[in-house]
Amino acid sequence: MAPAYTMISALNPHSARVSILVRATRIWEATNKENGSLLHTDVVFIDEEASSIMVAIWNNQKQDYFPRIKEGDVYKITDFKIMPAQKKFRPVKKDISLSFYHKTKVEPMEDNGLIPKYKFDLTSFEVARTLLWDTTNFIDIMGMVKDVSSLETTSKGSKKLDVLLVDDRNHDMVISLWEEKATHFMESMAPLQDAAVFVIITGLLAKQYSGNSIILSSGDPTKCYFNLDYDPLKELMGNIQAITGHSSTSLPPPTKKRFVSTEDNIIADATIQTILDAQLPDDKKVMRFVCEATIVDISKYDGWYYNSCPTCPRKIRFEHGNLYCDGCTKETGDYVQRYKITIHVKDDTAKTTFTLFNKEAQRLIGAPIQTIIAEIGQDKITSDIPVLVKNVKGKKCVFEVKVTIFNLDGREGYTVARLSEVTDQPPSTSNPPETLMDSPRKKKKLA
Repeated sequence: MAPAYTMISALNPHSARVSILVRATRIWEATNKENGSLLHTDVVFIDEEASSIMVAIWNNQKQDYFPRIKEGDVYKITDFKIMPAQKKFRPVKKDISLSFYHKTKVEPMEDNGLIPKYKFDLTSFEVARTLLWDTTNFIDIMGMVKDVSSLETTSKGSKKLDVLLVDDRNHDMVISLWEEKATHFMESMAPLQDAAVFVIITGLLAKQYSGNSIILSSGDPTKCYFNLDYDPLKELMGNIQAITGHSSTSLPPPTKKRFVSTEDNIIADATIQTILDAQLPDDKKVMRFVCEATIVDISKYDGWYYNSCPTCPRKIRFEHGNLYCDGCTKETGDYVQRYKITIHVKDDTAKTTFTLFNKEAQRLIGAPIQTIIAEIGQDKITSDIPVLVKNVKGKKCVFEVKVTIFNLDGREGYTVARLSEVTDQPPSTSNPPETLMDSPRKKKKLA
């Protein structure tokens, strides 16, 4: 007689001396973001009903369960405890979790094929945007890969890759993958470049920086599953085929781009002359242009830093002998220096000036402003351009710049929103003949 197993859905804090038959579907290590130390190893199990539950295995337990527990294998688990789930950063939308202790037994079992290999709590793009800064549950998302950015190094030295996904309602979402998540995505994509790619990405959180669009950002639980034999993903593919009129073999492959964005007011592959000639449409306060240009000089009349509020990047002002921040709308007892550098740039069409603020300036210079100030001495700072800042002269970059009403009266000094230094072999920015978002049938809605 086959043993009786309890389903995950029937577990509760009072469950005792029960056994579950489950598949280990995801395993990852949770780390301390401050120092990179290992906190615990997490496993998500699923059962025959496709119900899921997680367990956190602490470092002092790890050698008892690993490498015995392997992703994809089936196990009988007995003598475990049921505990309240952690209040934040839940990879499974469940109020309880497993807890292993010295009596817990994990026995490998034969895979009878009844337990599904995968189970994801998929969230739509629309709902994901409503979860901004919500850290209760990690987000699982799926979509077709439309654009993939270059791998960039942030001003803090972190590796980042942006991926633009589209769904079957012509909505899009940027996924920011960090460090090994970024490199793993690139490695997995390499053999898939010639055809459409559908992906499920787990363990994300909704974030927003500097007033830009809401993005989903990777974390420790993030895993990417490409072209998976999974019913919701196959349904997505079918819906996109119906919307675009493409067959499964003619859907466009991902496009490589310097920058990835959901903004509809970005003009790619622009020239400096195009930027100089730009006029703002009546319904837009800002336009964005992406252009490639070379830094030919640094303005010696605009300095290289400004005195900023310690809390926000707004410039402080003196009022009745006190320091005041208009951004925070209050007095501030101190201030810090941040980069503000006016660079002269040119391409084959024209010359102009761009303005680099702290983050992008630090990325290009390769050092935070505090490093330069420490070398000069706080009491010896002048408007003279330091040598380290001058070293950006001659660099060729791809810039994303903002054009506002401020720039239309001849002042130029276009603000750089993003930049990427050009290497010997820059990624292609050419587009496929037709993409989902450019399809003439893109207005068609599903019934």
